[in-house]
Amino acid sequence: MLKGLLPLVSGLSLVSTVVGCSLQNTEEIIENATQAYDNLESYYAEITHSYYIDGEKETVIYKEWNVAPDKHRIELRNGYTYVSNEDESWLYDKEENMITILDDQEDIMIGIPDESHVVNDILTAMLDSSDVVVEGNVTVAGRSTVHLSLTPHSSTLNSGSYDIWIDEETYIPLKIMWEEDSFRSETLFNLIDYNINVNNDLFRLDPPANAEIQTMEEYLSDSLTLEELEEKADYEIPQLTYVPSGYHFQEAKYFEAFRESMIEFRNNDDDYLILSVSETTRDIPDDGQHELLDIGRFIGTYSSIENTQLLSWNTGKLQLELIATGSDLNKKDVLKTAEHIN
Repeated sequence: MLKGLLPLVSGLSLVSTVVGCSLQNTEEIIENATQAYDNLESYYAEITHSYYIDGEKETVIYKEWNVAPDKHRIELRNGYTYVSNEDESWLYDKEENMITILDDQEDIMIGIPDESHVVNDILTAMLDSSDVVVEGNVTVAGRSTVHLSLTPHSSTLNSGSYDIWIDEETYIPLKIMWEEDSFRSETLFNLIDYNINVNNDLFRLDPPANAEIQTMEEYLSDSLTLEELEEKADYEIPQLTYVPSGYHFQEAKYFEAFRESMIEFRNNDDDYLILSVSETTRDIPDDGQHELLDIGRFIGTYSSIENTQLLSWNTGKLQLELIATGSDLNKKDVLKTAEHIN
């Protein structure tokens, strides 16, 4: 339900002779970009965020209004609206006619984008770990931008590559691309207006009178034992007959509205191993871009991004996904765990 989003940043004007800048110039551009949001009083933007994993594409399209320091509104095309002001935050689901009241920590948990934090993290990391190349000038969202290409030094742990298009006038990144192995993420500003008058009514949620209201605690499923999960779910829960050494059962959850289950194991380093179970099954993409593996008598797909591994397969009745984080488990460990799920 509460998935995905992303992208943004403002400053002073750039010198127009950026193409062919020295590394010193590119460092100055990036440093200014990290401070750009602080110089914005308000903005309105229309944004598309897409990500590709093993050839599968997911897209989030949304409109965003922001007034410094603490007024924020996001309207997603899929019917979600997020509103926050100096007092509180809400998430409204149009399809379910449901309001969820949030606090700051829950904003982060459900993936509400804080564009400045996202961009600053990328830019700060790239300043210290990447070779920066000025590729030229490109128009994005009707504005002139400088295209910077960033590739990690071979001596760093970071991998993948970034391309960032920074507004020449405001230093706001208007397009960001990140590519690593079979994963690619792209954030594109289709439109942005800076320092505009924004109606304060936008930062108050005015839902239909019959909307249901809940807190985030009420939305989230209760923590369950395996026995409680088996009683709660209306399908047979697969059994893990093998769990890697050092991993212990943490909790189980059942999301009744989506008929989805989750069983979580953790080790002493807080790495996790999660089995996700859903009645909504998916076919294996026939695009030649997935790594196919035999998982018992089934065929599944495997992908790995940084320290996260994902195995996904369809049993005919259920969609199973095994997710592992950290460096403690390798591909063979994850596959062995999957093969011992009955």
